[in-house]
Amino acid sequence: MTDSVDINDFIPSSEWELIESKIQLNRLLYACCKTPFLDVTARLVLRRAPTYYLFTMIIPCLWLTILNLLVFLLPADSGDKISLGVTAFLSFSVFMLVISEKVPVASTIPLLAFYLTVCMGMTSMSIIMSVFILNLHHAGPLRKGVPRWLRILTYNVLSLVLCLKPKTGTFLCQCAKKAYEQNGDNSADDTESNYDISIVAEKQNDADECKQKNAEEWKFVAAVLDRFFFWLFLSGNVLYWTEFSEIQNMWK
Repeated sequence: MTDSVDINDFIPSSEWELIESKIQLNRLLYACCKTPFLDVTARLVLRRAPTYYLFTMIIPCLWLTILNLLVFLLPADSGDKISLGVTAFLSFSVFMLVISEKVPVASTIPLLAFYLTVCMGMTSMSIIMSVFILNLHHAGPLRKGVPRWLRILTYNVLSLVLCLKPKTGTFLCQCAKKAYEQNGDNSADDTESNYDISIVAEKQNDADECKQKNAEEWKFVAAVLDRFFFWLFLSGNVLYWTEFSEIQNMWK
C-alpha cells in the first residue's frame, strides 16, 4: 500500500491548493478478538490560493500605503494633507470589513488582518503627525519664537541631513523684538518728549519684520519635520514589508 493518496480523480480548485497528501494504515488489536481491526487515515494539507488576495487585497493596500506617504510631501498650504490621510484610513477600514466577512472566526489572528491593522496604525500616526506639522506651519507671527533646542535640531542637524536650506537667516531680530515690546510704552513718551516720527515708524517696521521672520522660521521648522517624517515612515514601511514577507514565508 502506497503512502500517498491517489489524486487521479482530484478536481483542482481555484481557491485551494493541494500541498501534501499522505495515507496511513492503522492496525488495532482488542482483547475480545484475535483479528486486528484495520482503518485508513488520510492526511491532506491544503493552502488557500494567494493570487486572489494578492490582487484584491495586498497590492491595493500597498498602493494605499504609498499614497499615505504623499501626505508628508504635500505643501502645508494646500489644505489637503488631513483629507488625504483620512481617505487612506477609511480605505483600510473598508478592506478590514471585507476581510472580516471572508475569514472564518477563530482565536488566531489571520496574517492579512494583522497586516491591515498595522497599516491602519501607520495611517493614524501619519494623520497625527500632519496635524502637528500644520499647527507649526500656521503658528503665525503672534506666537513666540522657535525654541533654541528646536532651532538647533532643525537648522543645524535635520536641514543638513535632508538637504533643506532656509530662505531667510537663522537669527532673530532681538532689537526689533524689544522695540515691538516697548512700542506701547514708548508711544506716550514719544509724544511728550517730541520723538521724531521717523524713529517711531522705524521701530514699527522692525517689529513687523521681526514678526514676519518669526512666522517664516516656524514654517521652515514645519517643512523640515515634514520631510523628516516622510523618510521615517518610508523606512518603517520598507522594514515592515521586509518582515511581513519573511513571516509569510514562514507560515507557508
